[in-house]
Amino acid sequence: MKTKIAIALTGAATALTMLGGAAPAAGSELGSLQVVASVDERFQSYNVEMVEVTGGRFWAPYGGPADEVYRQRGPLDLTDPRLLGFAKALAPAYMRVSGAWSNNTYLPAEGETVSAPPAGFKQVLTRRQWRNVVAFSRAADAPIVTSFAVSTGTRGPDGVWQPVQAQRSADLTREAGGTLAAAEFFNEPNMPGAAQTLRTGGTMRVWTITAPALDSGSVRINGHAPALNAAGHLTGLTAAPASGRLRVPGQAIAFVAVPGAGNRACRTGQ
Repeated sequence: MKTKIAIALTGAATALTMLGGAAPAAGSELGSLQVVASVDERFQSYNVEMVEVTGGRFWAPYGGPADEVYRQRGPLDLTDPRLLGFAKALAPAYMRVSGAWSNNTYLPAEGETVSAPPAGFKQVLTRRQWRNVVAFSRAADAPIVTSFAVSTGTRGPDGVWQPVQAQRSADLTREAGGTLAAAEFFNEPNMPGAAQTLRTGGTMRVWTITAPALDSGSVRINGHAPALNAAGHLTGLTAAPASGRLRVPGQAIAFVAVPGAGNRACRTGQ
């Protein structure tokens, strides 16, 4: 099902009136506007921070001391019928359960009891808490979008990420009757501190794109600014050779060409 943008605009005008804004002129006839595009019915959705589910030190609410940044917060009560009623009014939607705290949240195995986060994690998400998320999601017609833990606790001695926590989350969601509509590998992969190290074999060619500021003049490819020469050809696109372990800085996009790659999208086009 698609939602027509013209209809959405009419709803926005009505909402503006309810909030005390100026009502549209009687002759505006917003409903008669030509439809120019449509969006998915779940386009407007909402986010629940993982730390709001687990409880923990989270952003302080407005109205506190001017210098207060964080505050210890208790877990949300996702069984609250009033909260669920508000969520149902937003349906159909997606319920995103993620946030920076999700990157280092530990989900115990069935029957496992933990009194503190294991090494390499900072929060514990109990199985009951996640079942409550799933139940809320189902009742509110809001399939879950989430992200997985990637902290040092998820990695082996060689630093390589292990899918144990991700699989555990997917399995528990399915067991509880829920749906994972989508998942990010981890929350906000463009975070400045989210540098990643890739382990590959052979010799590669790499183009790492960075842009410290949100303007075209700050874009760099392997440290060089792309430009047009006198002949109208792009310059500054030279690949950097690499092999073994490749470190990709945060706030960067890396394209890697691997000789002999079987995936058409990864071939070097030699």
